[in-house]
Amino acid sequence: MPQNVNVTFRVHYTTQSPNQTVAVTGNQQELGNWKEFIPLERAKDGHWATVVSLPAESHVEWKFVVVDKGEVCRWEEGGNRHLDAGYGDDLLVHQRWGLF
Repeated sequence: MPQNVNVTFRVHYTTQSPNQTVAVTGNQQELGNWKEFIPLERAKDGHWATVVSLPAESHVEWKFVVVDKGEVCRWEEGGNRHLDAGYGDDLLVHQRWGLF
């Protein structure tokens, strides 16, 4: 039976309008396969976060995006981020926008 790892994606980002939100997308089905995105929830002090269940021991490529009225309006600059999901332990991925 496949195992999953809960990954918390967290970032600090100040949106330009109240319609904008932050999301995560990536090369896994659980992250939208680069065609869809997973919205993050607005937290305190400009932080955004969500928890995504990813397959254990998978190599994940991903990025943060800004969404305005349901459409991606900005991709995080730079190359794709990389994450190796372990086996069984939950992960916290706390990043700064655009800083690798």
